[in-house]
Amino acid sequence: MDILDLIINAFVLYSAFKLGEAFAYIKLTQGIISLKDRTTETIEKIEGVLTVEKINNQYYAYMNDDFVGQGSSLDEVQELVKNLVRKDPSRYSSLKVNLKD
Repeated sequence: MDILDLIINAFVLYSAFKLGEAFAYIKLTQGIISLKDRTTETIEKIEGVLTVEKINNQYYAYMNDDFVGQGSSLDEVQELVKNLVRKDPSRYSSLKVNLKD
């Protein structure tokens, strides 16, 4: 009888462990899904204001008063801005461009 009790206890403990493991996976998955939903809700879209300024044959680009890059031509600055928007396309609802000489 001692061996049978040992086998039954081992089976019960193993089953309880596996049940707890499955429960943990379910809770972890639910947590990740709710976290993903919250992060998409909290990103508010803003209007991006791009200011391009020319100083000594160099163009300097500022997005909402933050420096984003510089280039020797407007095409280079345009590529910088395209790459910035591509990194986070859902961030900006619209883009307004100001040119300063």
